[in-house]
Amino acid sequence: MEITKLRLLGFKSFVDSTEVEILPGLTGIVGPNGCGKSNIIDAFQWLMGESRPSSMRASGMEDVIFAGVEGRAPRSFAEVTVEIDNSQQRASSEFNRHKELEISRKITREIGSSYKLNGKELRARDVQTLFADFSSGSNSSSLIKQGQIAELLNMKPKDRKKILEEAAGISGLYHRRHEAQLKLNGAERNLERLQDLISQLEMQLKTIEKQAREAERYAKLSKEIRTLKGLLLLKQYLSLRSDINSVDISLTENLKLSSTLESENSELEEKIEVENENISSKKNDVEEKSEVHQKTLLERQVVLNEINLSERQANELKTQLTQSDADLQREDQLMADAQNNMADQNTLLQEVNEKLCDIDKKIENQKETIEQNTKRMEAVDNSYNSIQDRLNDLKAEKILNEKRREDHLSNISNLSRSLEKLNGSLEKLKSAERDEQRKLEDLLREQETLNREYQIESHNLSQKEKDFQKNQDEIGFVDNEINKLNAKKAVSLSELEASKSLLDKKSDQETVFDELEIENGYERCLDALFFSELEYPKISKIRGSGWQKVVDSQVANKIVKNFPRLRPLSSHIKGADVLNYLLEHVGIVRTTEEGDNLSKKLLPGQQLITKEGDLWRWDGFIRYTTGEISKNALRIRNQKKVVEIQESLNEIDIQIEALQNKKVVLEKSSSLFGDMEIERSNLSKTGSDLQALEGEIARLKNQRTIASDNIISLEKKIKEESAQLKIYQELDTDKENLNVSESNEKEYLSLVNNLEELDKQREDLRNERANFDRLTDHKNSLRDRKEELELNLSKWTAQSEIAVERRSGIQARIEKIKSEIKKTSSLPGNLVNKKEVLDKRVEATSTELVDARDKLASFEGNLRKLQIKSRELITELGVEKENQVRFNTKKESLAENLAELEGRIKNEYNLNFEKFQDEFSNDQMKDFSQPEIEARLERQIRFRDNLGSVNLRAEQDAKEISDELETILSERNDVLEAIEKLNTAVKSINQDGRQKLIEAFNEVNKTFQTLFTRLFQGGKAELALVDSTDPLEAGLEIMCQPPGKKVTTISLLSGGEQTLTALALIFAVFLSNPSPICLMDEVDAPLDDANIEKYCDILDFMTKETSTRFIVITHNIITITRMDRLFGVTMMEPGVSQLVGVDLTRAEELIN
Repeated sequence: MEITKLRLLGFKSFVDSTEVEILPGLTGIVGPNGCGKSNIIDAFQWLMGESRPSSMRASGMEDVIFAGVEGRAPRSFAEVTVEIDNSQQRASSEFNRHKELEISRKITREIGSSYKLNGKELRARDVQTLFADFSSGSNSSSLIKQGQIAELLNMKPKDRKKILEEAAGISGLYHRRHEAQLKLNGAERNLERLQDLISQLEMQLKTIEKQAREAERYAKLSKEIRTLKGLLLLKQYLSLRSDINSVDISLTENLKLSSTLESENSELEEKIEVENENISSKKNDVEEKSEVHQKTLLERQVVLNEINLSERQANELKTQLTQSDADLQREDQLMADAQNNMADQNTLLQEVNEKLCDIDKKIENQKETIEQNTKRMEAVDNSYNSIQDRLNDLKAEKILNEKRREDHLSNISNLSRSLEKLNGSLEKLKSAERDEQRKLEDLLREQETLNREYQIESHNLSQKEKDFQKNQDEIGFVDNEINKLNAKKAVSLSELEASKSLLDKKSDQETVFDELEIENGYERCLDALFFSELEYPKISKIRGSGWQKVVDSQVANKIVKNFPRLRPLSSHIKGADVLNYLLEHVGIVRTTEEGDNLSKKLLPGQQLITKEGDLWRWDGFIRYTTGEISKNALRIRNQKKVVEIQESLNEIDIQIEALQNKKVVLEKSSSLFGDMEIERSNLSKTGSDLQALEGEIARLKNQRTIASDNIISLEKKIKEESAQLKIYQELDTDKENLNVSESNEKEYLSLVNNLEELDKQREDLRNERANFDRLTDHKNSLRDRKEELELNLSKWTAQSEIAVERRSGIQARIEKIKSEIKKTSSLPGNLVNKKEVLDKRVEATSTELVDARDKLASFEGNLRKLQIKSRELITELGVEKENQVRFNTKKESLAENLAELEGRIKNEYNLNFEKFQDEFSNDQMKDFSQPEIEARLERQIRFRDNLGSVNLRAEQDAKEISDELETILSERNDVLEAIEKLNTAVKSINQDGRQKLIEAFNEVNKTFQTLFTRLFQGGKAELALVDSTDPLEAGLEIMCQPPGKKVTTISLLSGGEQTLTALALIFAVFLSNPSPICLMDEVDAPLDDANIEKYCDILDFMTKETSTRFIVITHNIITITRMDRLFGVTMMEPGVSQLVGVDLTRAEELIN
């Protein structure tokens, strides 16, 4: 099978239809970061059946559909298709009828995804199995995504073994074995259900044969029961007629008495009405007087409120007056402050003006002097320049005379400068040494601190990782327990369903059997007492078939009456109250001999029974048990089994819920470990900082050693040059011998003196000029001060004017407040007078209101007496009305019973009453009393009931059950045969898988050793199966020894070594069972150039040794140059990927 082409449409960033032709050899995919290269790998993984959104780098599976960008609308679906060449017909049998396979997966928003094979629908499992058979698939090692090499290295040995399973070609075997195991479990459950059905049908067949023998006796008893029921109905009908006539007479007398009471009550109500009118008149009078009284009270309260208000207003005005006086004083103080400040500013301003006048006069006086000084300065400069020229000439002569000293002085000067430089260098070195010593001490202290922090962080992280691993192990254990409980629950549910199917009732009506609570060991007692009677419901009226409750007064011969030592059956079988009458007449004996002896003493209605089911009745009937399990016993057993299973299911649900809660707690605890990566990074950073610090300390120590050596060398050199300088200075000649001639010296000194005099004159002139400049600067500063004082003066003037305005406003407010105080002072006296008048009116209205209320109370007392008498009459009348209602209700009840009897007669006998009376009034039992008829009917019904339910079509039922039993036996044989085949298939799959896995392990191990040696140019490595002796359950460990190192596991190698080792393992798998395609996403990222060359050499070797087609995503230029063809992924539009292909092999041929 060869994958030849990949098509993408609307998948992630490939919005337009894009084709990737997959040819033999190496196909490279290049492009900048984020352009969509990895989406091609995602497309292959998604097509091969990946169902986890996280593997697609998405939050939901619909995120693989192009979501839209600016200028591009979102797609409603995404589709990925591969074309496969199956001309060699190496696929599974169901796919080999096609030489060309086109497999596609399409996902539509809000609908889901579907698979198609050459246009026809296909299951996801079939696609996964197809690719798994060829060592490929969404999770196979032939698809290596970014970081997947690291995942392979960090896998547990058991998980790492999956790549070995792909090499053996048994990845699909696990799917088939799992399906076979599921079918086997289902077949075993079906066998158990069939066995239960067979047992049930065999018991039913034996039971139905007994029913046929009792059918004839049942018919005779039913005919007599019908006659007795008819006579009983006739007597009940006539009795109801007589009761109705008696009720009619009582009802007539009640109506006469009620009429008399109603007339008396009418007269009393007229008197009550007159009293009510009088009371109403008096109430109006009371209300009017009360209203007048309330108005007077309200007026008095208004006056009181006005008095209080005037007092509050007067207090508030006094407070405002006090505040205004304080405001007036504050404004006066502000005005005084403003006047004082204005006076101070005017004084300062006058002083500044006077100073300005003095300075102007001084400047005017010094102007003429400054002009004269300027001219003198020019003359002095001319003399100075001429003297300077002469001095220069003399200096030239002096230089010629000093030629003799030049070499000597030069040597002294050079030595002095050299010595000075050496001393400076020495001081710098010593200073640098002291600085480096301080820096070294600081670094050592910092190193000690970092060491402590690193050890603490390392210990904390190690402990946290242990806790995290313990947490993950506990989560795994909880998941395992939940899975076990779910499996146990599934088995229990299937058992519950099977047991319930055996309990299925023929109708939804609740029967007496459903209410029974049977003590263990007493199930056979039910079979002895009942046949199908327990299938009937409870009834409350005399209509239909079922169980009717018998009242206690009718229970005459309980078993304890003449057998006080025997326990009644009702003490062991409870729940259905309608059976108490029968069960209390049944006594339990321990042995058959005891039953035979006591049966002779049984009273009518009494029975004896053993736990095994032996029965003795008072009428002489005896039945011994045969030991067979009856239908009732089987049903009870199934019913108990259902209860046990339901209790077990409840217990399992409780355990699952507890485990799930524990898992939630553990997962929450696990989330607390989320910052471990940050802690690892911080620890790594701390370690790096510590290493850098150690390197810096070592560098400083080395520099300090070098500096110490340099200081010693400089001190030695300084000592040597100091000695040499001393020798030169001792050889220096006298100044007289080395000076210029005496005449030149005198002239030189005279010129120098003149030059000094001129310097003094120039300095005096400069000083006078500087004094003049200072006066000018002082004048400018005084002008600035004057402007500042004038500005302050204007501010204080404005503030004074504002204070005057505010003071005027405050004075006006004070006058207004005083005026209002004067107005309010006259109000309280008038209001007090008004209050006194209102007090007198309140007292008068209160007296009138009391008199009116007393008169109203007198009338209300008369009314209460009349109302009491009226209530007594109404109570008596109510009693008579109740009697009337009771008589009517009784009459209606009797009429309903009569109608019910007529309905029963019509329904049960299909006759009207006249014909019914004619038929049963001539019967030979017509003269029996109603109790005699009921006793005989009860006895005959009991005889018939003791027969059990009679199946009139028992023979036909027996044939149907026999046919059904034969069919089920055939089905059981088929299931047994299927179980045998499935067990054989599972054993064969395990044996075949184990053999293929061992063969693949040996082949892959050998190839892995060769490739490892080739990649590392030496060393050795091997694979090992660990953790189990069974290859199918064992894990895969990688042991390796690079050149010059000890044997170790792969996890202890460096990053580059781990990558090369993992590649050696993956390619070894390829060589043992080549996959049609291999996809690598930036696998060469951790490798240096030398190892990349090895990696590319292995790729070339693989293309020659296998037919695998490689797709390699890379950024490395070395890898790019080794590709046979390239596809470039670009993003000309943001978020939209495009593909451009280049065939490097063809291009190379064209160039050559």
